[in-house]
Amino acid sequence: LYGIPFNLTDRYPLNTSQPVIAVINFLEILENDFYYKNIFRALTGGFIKLESIDLSNLLRASVNLKIISGFNNWKMQLKDALLKKDDDDEDSLQRFEKRVYEKALTDIDNISKILKPFGKKLTIKEFQQNLKGLIHSLDIPLNILKNGGSAIEKNTKAISAFLETVDEMLELFIIEHGNEKQFPLSFYLDNLRTAVTATRYNIKEKPGYGVQVTTLNEIRGLQFDYLFISGLCDGDLPTRYQPEIFFSGSYARKESRHQTEERYHFYQALCSWNNKLYFTYPQQEVKKELARSNYLTEFLSLFKTGEKTKVLFEDCVYSIDELLNIFGQKQTDEIEEKLVENNIDTELIIGSIKINEERSSNSGSESPFEGYIGSGLSNEEKLHLEEFKDREFSISQLETYAKCPFKYFAERILKLEPPEEPAEEIESLELGSLLHNILFKFYAAIKEKGIILDGASGSDLQIAEDILFAEALRQITDANLSSPINFFEKEKILGIKGDRKKSLLYLFLMEEQKSGAGFIPWFFEISFGGMKKDASSTNSLLTEFTAGNTRVRGKIDRIDLRDEDKKFKVIDYKLSGKKPSFDDMNRGISLQLPLYMSAASALIKAQLNFDTAAFGAEIYSLKFNEKLFGKFPVRLTEKSGELSETEIENSNNKIIKICVDAINLYVKLISEGKFNLSTLHDREKQVCSYCNFRSVCRIQDIN
Repeated sequence: LYGIPFNLTDRYPLNTSQPVIAVINFLEILENDFYYKNIFRALTGGFIKLESIDLSNLLRASVNLKIISGFNNWKMQLKDALLKKDDDDEDSLQRFEKRVYEKALTDIDNISKILKPFGKKLTIKEFQQNLKGLIHSLDIPLNILKNGGSAIEKNTKAISAFLETVDEMLELFIIEHGNEKQFPLSFYLDNLRTAVTATRYNIKEKPGYGVQVTTLNEIRGLQFDYLFISGLCDGDLPTRYQPEIFFSGSYARKESRHQTEERYHFYQALCSWNNKLYFTYPQQEVKKELARSNYLTEFLSLFKTGEKTKVLFEDCVYSIDELLNIFGQKQTDEIEEKLVENNIDTELIIGSIKINEERSSNSGSESPFEGYIGSGLSNEEKLHLEEFKDREFSISQLETYAKCPFKYFAERILKLEPPEEPAEEIESLELGSLLHNILFKFYAAIKEKGIILDGASGSDLQIAEDILFAEALRQITDANLSSPINFFEKEKILGIKGDRKKSLLYLFLMEEQKSGAGFIPWFFEISFGGMKKDASSTNSLLTEFTAGNTRVRGKIDRIDLRDEDKKFKVIDYKLSGKKPSFDDMNRGISLQLPLYMSAASALIKAQLNFDTAAFGAEIYSLKFNEKLFGKFPVRLTEKSGELSETEIENSNNKIIKICVDAINLYVKLISEGKFNLSTLHDREKQVCSYCNFRSVCRIQDIN
């Protein structure tokens, strides 16, 4: 501690030993049917090193496929994913994902083979042999030695104590149950966990080695030059009396005896020093104020003592951390020399301090340390950024830059991936994708049959309803939403307790039946730009689309067309029903709907060969709530009240121009290397509150 050698005579609890925890966690993989957390806990402790297992790959597969547990579930999901990849093996990303799943399947099989001996009921002797065989086959003793450090002796003793505890426990089981009775793994693990919780071990003391750290009742017969008695607060010294449950006897008599023993131990300690005696006591614990021990109060009333306060130690440094803290405030040659002696890179620290000083003194300046990296790049790096002008951008990429250039830099240029854990419940993105597919297939089917929902009734409406629910059932089955956690999501789509009228799809059907003012759904899930295929798996006719000088790609959920005047509306499905505000579109941070209107006009021209004009854009809320479900027009102007068709067209064109100008500006700034933190006045609401890069961002310092 602080570089001072010490001997700790207290015994360590066995259930806190990392090698023991690793062994139990590894067995819990089988007990909990390959629960992902057990796998990662067991294999990340450093004591079980299976070279053939790629943990990061396994985590990626479990996140992608939402695999939480179940050996059969792991195998089924991975095999199904591989079959899908075989059917659609077009690009390098698909081939990479295929390798991920192949490796994950191999790794799960390998872990299963190691645990196979524990997969059936075992006699006590069989379990004992298998457990010892597992510990040695996993090279745990060898890994303890390889890890090195000061914990070798402690970890070696822990494994030794663990094996002794297991032997002792199993001998008692043989006496109780005999040699032939068999038990499942869960029986042995339950008893093992109880046994290690109650077991303590200690390591051999080193005579004359450093400071002796011990308890008052173990100090008898020992003598020290300097003695420190710490923790002198009520409740710790003397300790509170706790009566035994079954042998309580007279409470008052036993409490009195306990207090006498505590006083005797304290007096015994007072007789164990030669040169100096020190007392210390904490004044508070977190926010709780502590009372000084009455032992210390009585001692101070009898003897003359001196007092040492923190003022006496203000000029002393006891650790590297303290030295680094001081060096941050004043960079003297003396401190730097001490840090260099301890292999600390002082140049890096001094450089970081200068950067912080520059940020403070020139806040808002276009320096590399504020995110404007263009001036600090090599010619090759500048050329790489310049190439972004010729790239094709998705709308989500551009909106990310609009809200926070630094997030775009971390996510899209550095390609940082925040760590994720698998979630069994279906996420909003997946549920949205599922509903999109259902609605696309439904409209394709009724279009073939010539059914128009606007004003439909009788047999047409019933046929449409049957098609919609049949398609939904097929899509849900293909999506493999087998988890009980997803039960309510399925109920919402197909009908609560099987009642179609209490479903999200029935709400959709009723909404579509209402008058659409002559607008007929015409295009669904149609792509533009470099997205090769739309939802029908056919190539889009609009393979090149530019916003000004920038190539853009995307997919429009739906375009409704009015044949009489060749006007169209862009429809965007949203689970949340949240509409973009005019302010966000006017500031150029919500680009989707204005750009979709521009792209829709070009798509209709390319596919139907006539000119059209945008009538507007609507958010189609798929929120399972009658009041919040349905189409909600997005206001594309700050004017209030009813607008003429000319005013609507002018406001649409104006907001599209704002969007296109913003896109070209963002691409220019990206190519110049400008990746500053978000400057939006409402950045917390727009991006920061849900940003995955918050832990590596300086925005909190600025705030």
